[in-house]
Amino acid sequence: MSEAGEVGKIGWMDLTVERAEAVRDFYSQVVGWRAAEVEMGGYADYSMNLPESGETVAGVCHARGHNADLPAA
Repeated sequence: MSEAGEVGKIGWMDLTVERAEAVRDFYSQVVGWRAAEVEMGGYADYSMNLPESGETVAGVCHARGHNADLPAA
């Protein structure tokens, strides 16, 4: 995880969205992050990782289960 205040670094963010696969693919293509599945009991959310180090920098979550009522953010 990036230190707070590092210029050019993104702090950890989880995005909860209806179309998690599309958002995962967008960040993979535009930013170059690699996705790793996180099993959620019948479906997978995604950890988004830096390609160089494998460091997880964000998450992409389906608006399902415990996240069903969270607004997209």
